[in-house]
Amino acid sequence: KDSIYISQIINEAMRRLQDRNISEFDGNINAYFYYTDSEWKRKSLYYMTENPAKSHPSFNFMMFRSASFVKNKMGDNDFVRDVSETLAHELTHFYEYKKLGILKFLYAGVFYIWKIEGFSDYIAGRTDIDISKEMNKFLDKQPDSSTFYTDYFLGHLRTDYLLRHKGIPEEEYWNSYY
Repeated sequence: KDSIYISQIINEAMRRLQDRNISEFDGNINAYFYYTDSEWKRKSLYYMTENPAKSHPSFNFMMFRSASFVKNKMGDNDFVRDVSETLAHELTHFYEYKKLGILKFLYAGVFYIWKIEGFSDYIAGRTDIDISKEMNKFLDKQPDSSTFYTDYFLGHLRTDYLLRHKGIPEEEYWNSYY
């Protein structure tokens, strides 16, 4: 039963990627699931432990908090998505890594995190954002510019605007500094 459930999640995530013409991955990608918070924190080296999942394209693996995976929801109350969307988001990081190369990917991950996370959310299918509702949530929370929510939410808004509303080509997105 679990393997059928996981297969459905993988198939849905791959459909999301194929709908956006994302299909280039190098080799096998390993997925690791951690069942306890202490194990999750230890394996993620106590870095960004609030995230429900993490990708490591340089080492060909991604990590998931299993408790979130089982209930088909990942994230906290402010940022919840279904598991196939999370998987599609994480797989998109592998596409970005291959497309940009290691140095440009790492550079963007440090100086343009909004592009990396925003593009991954855009590809994963979060293009139906209710702008006013989400903006009010964002403003009510009043996060500082270094928070998890800010990187993902504002990155997604910027990416959605540039790619979907403004219609710029993906190549221009990656090669321009907005």
